[in-house]
Formats: sequence, structure tokens, C-alpha cells
Amino acid sequence: MAAVSPRPWISTGKRQNGFIILALSAGAADTNSTGIAGLAVQLFSADLKRRCNKSCLRMYFHVSQLECELSRTNCLSGLPVRDGFESYGGDAYFNEAWRPVMIVDQGLQEDSKVVVRPGDDDWERCKFRFRSSLFSLVTLVDHLYFLHLQLANFFVTSVREQMSESHPIRRFLTPFTYQTISINDNAAHNLVAPRSMGPRCFAMTDQGFNLAFAAAPHLQVWGYEVPAEDGGPLLNLRSYFAYKKRQGVDTEYFRQASELYEIYHRFLSSYVECYYPTKEALVKDEELLAMAEHFFIDSEAAAAGSMGRRHPWVKIIDADAPVEEAYEFYLDWLASLMWMVTAGHEQMGAVEVYAQDVSWTSFKWLKGATCGTKQTATAQALLMSFTSTPMPKLIGDGDDWSHLFPKASVLAGRTPELCYKKFHEDLKAMSLRCEQYNAEAHTRPFPECFPMYTNNPGVLECSISV
Repeated sequence: MAAVSPRPWISTGKRQNGFIILALSAGAADTNSTGIAGLAVQLFSADLKRRCNKSCLRMYFHVSQLECELSRTNCLSGLPVRDGFESYGGDAYFNEAWRPVMIVDQGLQEDSKVVVRPGDDDWERCKFRFRSSLFSLVTLVDHLYFLHLQLANFFVTSVREQMSESHPIRRFLTPFTYQTISINDNAAHNLVAPRSMGPRCFAMTDQGFNLAFAAAPHLQVWGYEVPAEDGGPLLNLRSYFAYKKRQGVDTEYFRQASELYEIYHRFLSSYVECYYPTKEALVKDEELLAMAEHFFIDSEAAAAGSMGRRHPWVKIIDADAPVEEAYEFYLDWLASLMWMVTAGHEQMGAVEVYAQDVSWTSFKWLKGATCGTKQTATAQALLMSFTSTPMPKLIGDGDDWSHLFPKASVLAGRTPELCYKKFHEDLKAMSLRCEQYNAEAHTRPFPECFPMYTNNPGVLECSISV
């Protein structure tokens, strides 16, 4: 174990790969365990969507000459914590065989970074710290802040406030915003408010909790992390998935995510053709334009840094853009929102399995411990129970919302009901392919020998839940 010079925690600190490396399990022979490395591969590929690109992940170390992948949580190390609890932190490095080779922990010792490698005395402790810090980071930033309080909130409020109740796009989006207002109101009162269930689960002081949320806009990903020179931020997922592939991230997770996105896009495209005689009619729909402007203004203003920007960070397409370009912009954006509140929420929010055992991941732990307390175990269990309200399934018996659609106003050779039927057929076909992929997992060589669930339409809900 070696201490190196510190780097202060900064609210704009960069993140790399998020809810990945729960592969650092306690007691494993890390450099030789195929199972542990395999879990790293699965979760790494499922969430290589951190604030990074492939080139900035490539790092070489003179000590080993190993090319490594990096997952950061040291951005949490400077957050004030309550007396008796340990600070968060840990940046984990993996070689190309997905074996953990090093953790650089900025929260283990005050005013210094600690470098720990397999076999060192603090290796098990630092693995626990990293897993728990990553668990906390994704829960606060990706799930609670970004998805619930920002994206889904702006989504439902822009629809409700700017579109009339009979508008065909509002009717279309109703299942994807189902109960979102109630869910987020619940989250604001019980997961965010001081001394509520959420803050009590974490080690941070009230100031630390506020600092975490203040930093969250700079840590969110899903296209927001793409630099301007690469066309970022990329707020439609088709472009984002293509960007990831160009960066060398071509995994089963992203292949399934892209397939599901395209199903949403086809459904939306065929549906709007039943109501808009031309593409120009859609891009000049005043209610749609008002909804988009509402969403993007709210998204831009969410971060305090927006006050110092000369030009908007995220914005609606220019009013003088060509009709074809504007048409695709609106369809891509709406399809991306549909994906985010279904598969995106499953990826970021379905973490209850990790909360079952506080020796695996814990929202808080005492100094020097490698396991959360009984109180933390109870608090995590209560939080997971409280946030497990089921929403209607995306597909399933009796889940037919085509009665919401207004009567078609354009003779497009199809009806909204037929569009919906084709949508469900596509979802069921994809679900079968996902199930087949999982059933054959054991027959494939490493690292493709693990199942994937978070894009399977058969397990997804149609809107966010808490």
C-alpha cells in the first residue's frame, strides 16, 4: 500500500464507468477468478456509459505495463460525512482480461491517495469501499437525481403543461409518464428532504448531501458527457449508441439497447403518420414545439453553471433547420425519452439485489469496517421495499393502452391500433431473443457467457417507479 499526493475533490470532477464493477467481491482470488472477472465484464459492458471515451480510459502504468479500464468514485471522497463513518471513494482499474489490478483510493486516508493492489493488506477493505461508493454514486446521481428529478420530471411536466389532453402525442406518451408525478413527489418528500429516509441511509452530513446533488449535473452521463468536439452533448440515443461504438464499446448490452430503441422509434414514427399528413405538419405543431422548449429550458437551467454560459448547453433544434432534420430530431428525442424511463430506469434503478447484503455493498459503514451495520442493513432493506412499487408492464396480458389513442386523422394505410399491435409483436419477438441469449449464456466463451436482463421487454415496466 502506498500513499501518493492528493487531488482535492471538485464538484466538476469527471466520472468514468458507473454501475459497473461490483465484480470486486470479497475473498476472491481476483487475478485468477473467471467468475469475478466475468461479472466485471457483464456490468462493465452494461454500463460503459460513464463520463469517458475509450481513449481517455486507456491508461498505462509503469509498475505493470498493463492497459487498464477505469471506474471512478473518488469524486465522492471530499463529501463531509457524519462522525464515526468513513468517507467514500476509490478508482478501480481492470486489465483487458477484466481482472482488477489496482484501486486508487482518495477517501481512505485524509489528504492522500492510497494505491492498493491484490494481495495488499487493505485490498479487501478497498474493494468493499469501492463497491459501496459505486452503489451510492449511481443511486444518488444516475437514478435519483438524473432520471427521477431531472429527465422524468421535465418529461412529464412539459407534456402536461404544454399539450392539450386530446393531443395525439400526449395520448401516446401517457403510459410512459404513468404515475410519474406521484412517484417523484414521493421521492422528493421521502428520499431527498432533510432527515427523510434517503439521507438517513447515507453517511453524508446535510451539507455533504447537498454538495452531492450540486455536483450531480457535472457527473451525469447518457450523452451529456460527450465533448463538444465529438458533437456532444448527445441527447438522442441513436447518436449516443453510435458514438459508443465508434469509441470501441460494442457490447451485448448496447446491442440490445439499440434494438429496443429502434422498436420505440418505429412505433412512434408509424403512430405520428396517422395524425400528421406531412413531416412539416409535425415540426410546426405548436404544442409539440412548446413541449420541447419547456423540456430543454428546464434541462439547461438545472445546473447552477448555466448562469455563466454564453450559449445553451442543451437546446431545441433551430427553428430554421430543414424539415427532414427537424422531424428526425423530434422523433429521436421522444424515442430516447421512452427508452430512458423504461430500460434506462431498469438499468439505473434495479439495484435491490445489491442492497441485500451490507457486507457486499453498503450505503454507509463505520471507520475501518468492511461491512455495514445492522442499522444500515435495516435501512437499506426498508429503502428498497419502499421503492419497489410496481408499474404496469411494458408487455403482458391485459396491458393494452391503444384505447388512449384519438381517432386517426390521416389515411396512412394503417391505424394507431395496428401500430400498437406491431409494436407489441416487435417487443415480444425481442423478449424471446433476449431469453434465448440468456439460456445459451453457458455455451458461449468468456466474456460473453453471462445473461443480460435490463433491456428485455418482458421484464420492463412502462414508466418509472420509486
